Parts: sequence; C-alpha cells; structure tokens
Amino acid sequence: HTVTLSMFRCVASYCQTMVAGSVGGTMAFLATLLFGGFIIPRSFMPNWLKWGFWLSPLSYGEIGLTGNEFLAQRWLEIKISGVALGRRILMDQGLDFSSYFYWISIGALLGFTLLFNVGFAIGLTIKKVPGTSRAIISRNKLTTFD
Repeated sequence: HTVTLSMFRCVASYCQTMVAGSVGGTMAFLATLLFGGFIIPRSFMPNWLKWGFWLSPLSYGEIGLTGNEFLAQRWLEIKISGVALGRRILMDQGLDFSSYFYWISIGALLGFTLLFNVGFAIGLTIKKVPGTSRAIISRNKLTTFD
C-alpha cells in the first residue's frame, strides 16, 4: 500500500493536469500489474520480458506474502509426490524462491518507497504549476507588493 501510494504521488507530481495524471496513473498501474505476475505469471513470461518482473514493486510484495504463507509449517506437513504442498503451490505459480527472499522483498519494498518519495519531492521541486495561479489576494495586499 505504501509503495503504491508513493508511486502514484510521484506520477502526480510530474503529470500535474487531470488528463496527464489519468494517463500517467493508468500506465503506471498497468505496468505494475503486467510485470507483477498477475496478468502474466512469471513462469509464462518470455525470457526477454523477465526483467520487468524484478522492476515491479508488486512482484516483491507477492514474493514476500506467498513465501511467508506457503513456507509456514502447516503447509510443509502435507506431501505430494515427496514435495511439500506449500512448496508445490509456489513451484506451480513460478514463485519457488528461498525463504530469505522474504527479507529481500521487504528491503526492496522499502527501497521502492524511498525511490518514489524522492521522485515525488524532486517532481514538486522542479515542475512549475501549469496555467496561472488561482490564489486570491485582496487589492490592498496587492498594492503593497508593487
């Protein structure tokens, strides 16, 4: 949730109009879903497209959550063809990673959050507001500025 919030804030800081923000947010959302392993699972991605899986914050969330759940003791008690049920589910989904990937996923999600927040701050710093200012200033105050 925090990574997604940071990502959309970063997109909004660069795409400051309603139309550009809608297009930018939709493209960021589509790329996150496409490369995150939900639309195309990692095991079905062509080799030239697998780099996108590792660039998507959603994939790290998925690795962390599924590894934490399916590598728990309750999933390792049941064996199918000599393989634990939890491990078999992860293998079928193409998420058969070691248990330490949970911590790698947490670090990657924190890194994405930091990256998007820095991008958000830079975007607000360097971009100018499109159009004119809509601040309301009284005529008396306006004459003091001249």
